[in-house]
Order: sequence, then structure tokens, then C-alpha cells
Amino acid sequence: MKVKRSVFTVKTYECQASNQMHMHSLMHHIQEIASKHADELDFGMEWMRLNNVYWVLVNFRMELNRLPAYNQTVILRTWPSGADVIKAFREFVGEDLEGNVLFKASSDWMIIDRNSMRPRDPSYFDLDIPDHDERVIGEIKRLLPKRDYNELGRIRVPYSSIDVNGHVNNCEYVRWGTDTIRIMEKDLEPKFRSMHITFSSEVFEGDDLILEAVGPEDGLIAVRGKKAENGKNAYLMEMEVG
Repeated sequence: MKVKRSVFTVKTYECQASNQMHMHSLMHHIQEIASKHADELDFGMEWMRLNNVYWVLVNFRMELNRLPAYNQTVILRTWPSGADVIKAFREFVGEDLEGNVLFKASSDWMIIDRNSMRPRDPSYFDLDIPDHDERVIGEIKRLLPKRDYNELGRIRVPYSSIDVNGHVNNCEYVRWGTDTIRIMEKDLEPKFRSMHITFSSEVFEGDDLILEAVGPEDGLIAVRGKKAENGKNAYLMEMEVG
């Protein structure tokens, strides 16, 4: 199993008023270790440039025992865990210095062709991804829309939300999702038990997103971001609270 390990200490600017990390701040560390590991395994930034493709996160689920807190040191591990005809899989585990698990996550990724904007089969590229390895949460199904969402806000995507691939960085969707939930229910982020986010379509600078939510229902709050121009879903997100 090809495992990448990194250690980070939670900074003040990564924290909310409760002293715990913002969820989107934690996602930045998860995204970064995945990118660095892909570089080390020879399917990172340079490989994407040479093959005129890019990796896209399409589905992600995290289960939390607790969010890291200010000045806490976190040991973060990741590894690729297999692939099928359209997706590759990657796992994440975060622990404190005593070895207690803070969170674990499973994720699904696609390789997108920059010209056609269509997915490519990972097996075509001979990436040396394991046929199957440990999935810390297991198979994660894509979220489906709920009924009766309530519109809670709109956002015009700013330049600062755009990443090196020219579209909205996945961490921004998490930021917008938790901000939307805060409009509904105050002081919930410290109590989050899980987060599941499914990405449906790319969003670019200047796009207008409608942010909607429904819940809590059975301990879940569901968020949808949809494009104002055509009503298409950009992403769906569910947070377990309690």
C-alpha cells in the first residue's frame, strides 16, 4: 500500500470561534496531501499537463470523531485504494499525536480530458493504482437531490475561488455549504459528525449559484448549489449533526 504521511499544526486563521478548524480549512490539507502524493506517484501536476487532462473530485465522504482544534498537531495519511472503468479511489485518515482517530474519509476521482471535457478510463494510462485496497468508509454512493429545498442565498463566484485548473476549488463548495447551514441553524459546525459532498458540474468565475438547504431531518441537513443560469445542480452536500 502506497501511503503518504504529512503532519500539520492547526493555525489561528484555520479556526472558527469555537477554536475548532473550519471544515473547509481541513479540506485544504486533504486536497494538498492528495496532490503531493499524486506527484510522487507520477500522476500529478506534470503528468496532467503532459496528458492534457486533470483530476476532478466527484464524491467525498468524511466521518468525524471531532474536528482538530487550534494548535493541535494532526498526522494525516492518504493512499490510493483502487479504480474502476471511470473512477479512481483515495482514502484519508487523520489522527492526533496519541494515535486517536479524529476523522476518516473516502473519495472518488475522475480524469477529465481538457479538450472534450469527458472522463477518461484510468486503466488507459497505466497508473499503477492498486486493484483494490482498504476503503476506510467503504463504497460511497452519489447523493441525490432532496425535495422542498429553501433558497437561503446566492453567490457570484469570485476570482479568488478559482484553482489551478481554472474552475472553483472543491474546498470552496464546502465553505459555501457550511455558510448556508449557518443561516439555518446557529452553532452547528462544532457538532458535525459527517460530511458528504457530491460534485455534479464545474463552476467558473462569474457564475451565479443559488444556495439552498433543507433539514435537519433524521439528523441530516442537506445543501444544494445550483446554477442560476440553467438550474443545473453544481453540488449536493449533506452534514450529519448532533
